[in-house]
Amino acid sequence: MRYNIDKYPVLQLLLIFAGAAFGLAMLKILLFSPVVGFWYYFVEFGVLLLFLFVLFIADVSIRNYKKTVASLSKEKQDMTEAWKKEKEALVKRISFFEERDNEIKRFASYQEKMMRRIFDEGHVAKDGSHFLHLLAEVFQASAAILYTESEPNGQFVVQATYAVSEDFQPEPFSVGEGFNGQAVADKAPMVIDDIPEAYLSISSGLGDLPASVLYLLPVVKDGHCTHLIEMASFKKNEIERMWNDLSARMVEEGIL
Repeated sequence: MRYNIDKYPVLQLLLIFAGAAFGLAMLKILLFSPVVGFWYYFVEFGVLLLFLFVLFIADVSIRNYKKTVASLSKEKQDMTEAWKKEKEALVKRISFFEERDNEIKRFASYQEKMMRRIFDEGHVAKDGSHFLHLLAEVFQASAAILYTESEPNGQFVVQATYAVSEDFQPEPFSVGEGFNGQAVADKAPMVIDDIPEAYLSISSGLGDLPASVLYLLPVVKDGHCTHLIEMASFKKNEIERMWNDLSARMVEEGIL
């Protein structure tokens, strides 16, 4: 490594003192006789002190230099570690946003595909019963029930069923009553997963079916829930994520 001494005043000072000490030593040899006298000892002592001072300054300078180097090395290491962590965090954030963007695109594609199958292929039914069958077919439901609000008591009664035995009669419910009534009251989709087989026959209205996921899907018109679709499936799907758009389209098409 090369150094520019103009940038280091301490090194310049050391060179000046070393040059002065050398000059005094030469002066001693040239001006004074070999006979030992006062001035000889005086100059010799001065040269010794000058060299000792040079050594002292050199030692201090080296110690300070080592401290500076150690400090800069530590600072560099800390900055390197900080940059490394920041880079890792940035890579994770980029990866997160890329995954989220891919997920959004994937879901948008999935939703568009489902919407096209339901509404844009010319076979969409214009009544709730046929639409229930189509919905169950598209989302691979094992069974489904369509409830509609009755008047004047406001209870929700069965309007249509899919894959439910003929001798099974689902019970009507009121707003806030059970899971169905809670979904109607909240006006938001509800998903209940990991359902035991016996649980469905007691609480869901879908009978004794081997389903593991139950979807409660309210249909809201002008801020009021008018229908509820209860759908059982063997596995999870993403109908609850697209239900707001799907149910709005159903109302717009006059299906429900």
